[in-house]
Amino acid sequence: MEEEDWLKIGVAAHLSREYAADQREFLESLAQMLERALPGHTKVVRKGSLFSRNRPVKEVQVQLGDSRYTLHDPGHGALAAQRALIKWGIVLRADPLPVDDWIKELGDGLQEYAQHNQEAAGALRRLVG
Repeated sequence: MEEEDWLKIGVAAHLSREYAADQREFLESLAQMLERALPGHTKVVRKGSLFSRNRPVKEVQVQLGDSRYTLHDPGHGALAAQRALIKWGIVLRADPLPVDDWIKELGDGLQEYAQHNQEAAGALRRLVG
């Protein structure tokens, strides 16, 4: 297997393990990782006011090409995942996804993006160890 294939498998596996351990901790960890690796493509929405001590992540959005991947914490129950198709700044379609499928698709998208961006590739390599 090539290094890119191992990176792709490693990213998806790492994200799946973190999600299985603790959903809300996973959301926080994912937000921090994506903000570092893809600052221009990531938007993180936090709960609470600007001056609150504790501002947990409410939502993470990652824009990769024509796809926007969103993971949302509704406050109770499981996290909600969505993939939206965007063209010319307009959402053409938004599909809810099971979180496991969302993780796989995000991993695929990150791996593809990392093939063309060395900084992102380095951040993903550090993530999977």
